[in-house]
Amino acid sequence: MPSELDAELISRWFGECVPKLRWALGAANSSAAKGATLYGGHQLSRPTFINRTQPRVCTACLKEDEYCKFSWDFSLITACHHHRIALIDRCDACHSALRWRRPSPSVCKCWSPLPLSSSRYQPQVVEFEFERWVQLQIRSKLLDPNLCAEAASIQKTTHPSSALMKMIWPMSLDAGLLITYALSTAAGSPFVAPSVSPRSRPSLERAQAAINAANELATQLHEHQVAQMYIGSSKKAFELIASCLSHNFSVADRGFAQSLLAALSKRYKTQRWSSAKPQLSQLGLF
Repeated sequence: MPSELDAELISRWFGECVPKLRWALGAANSSAAKGATLYGGHQLSRPTFINRTQPRVCTACLKEDEYCKFSWDFSLITACHHHRIALIDRCDACHSALRWRRPSPSVCKCWSPLPLSSSRYQPQVVEFEFERWVQLQIRSKLLDPNLCAEAASIQKTTHPSSALMKMIWPMSLDAGLLITYALSTAAGSPFVAPSVSPRSRPSLERAQAAINAANELATQLHEHQVAQMYIGSSKKAFELIASCLSHNFSVADRGFAQSLLAALSKRYKTQRWSSAKPQLSQLGLF
């Protein structure tokens, strides 16, 4: 995929200014990225934060403006807060997955208008608030100082209602994403039957399960309930939260991450224990 390293070449082709192209294209796995992922003016700790698997769009947005939004490119974005509907990743006409390469942003590869497609899935409030948060984070890094100031003002005066968003709303984009992935990982996926492999599901469905699982665990913590986490995933969850303790993050990010680690440690409850040697599974009893 093109990166900020291609900005000058694309500028010569289409005439757009180079700084705007560099900001929009970002960089990943290149010398410019220095091991990190740069996107929308933000440095991200994980390349998986950006969805490169399969595009997803809001059909109502495409019907109004016919251009794609930056927020749709984030892996955990599943809904549009403005139109209060779910994003789609498949075309109802040809029943195939959307592709990055298509005749236009609002048309499928089969030439069917994407606004004619719809989703039966009804997003939860946390999904709308999460998309709004990502949008404001991106706007806060725009090259226009007036738009940056407007985004900062909106973020200060907005009071989310979901437990997850109350946690991450004041945080940086990278720290908020790390915390969300950590909570989702720790909570497991209660929305999927054990016989179904999460990897066998489309990325949009996995994102829907992940964001809601993260919010469920955040709700337990907010209400001072016992946090139920899976042993197989808790180590990875703690590693993600601990990533926010490095000097690359703000004092506010580091302070919250430290508090969350302490809260999770106090409310940790064993859900599963398994071992290659069955007798070792009883060690937790002694």
